[in-house]
Amino acid sequence: GQNISKSSEYIDKIISIPKPKTGKELLSFLGLCGWISKFCYNYTHIAHELIKLQKNDKLSMQAKLIWTDAMNECFINIKDALKQDIKLA
Repeated sequence: GQNISKSSEYIDKIISIPKPKTGKELLSFLGLCGWISKFCYNYTHIAHELIKLQKNDKLSMQAKLIWTDAMNECFINIKDALKQDIKLA
């Protein structure tokens, strides 16, 4: 069988993204991560702190995010988890 792996260029792109400042930027970041979340063991659990902040209404999208320690840790953990080399069979 063929192994399916993630693109290192795509991972580098995600890892270089700075902390989102608005709801819209957060949604964009999580969307990029979502494309390769299947390569990330336990992604939903790791990203929960940021996923629960997702809202699609216009006010939330424009609102500035106030980062907590838990959100910072989650952001770092997502990037670290995406760096792991997991292949799908």
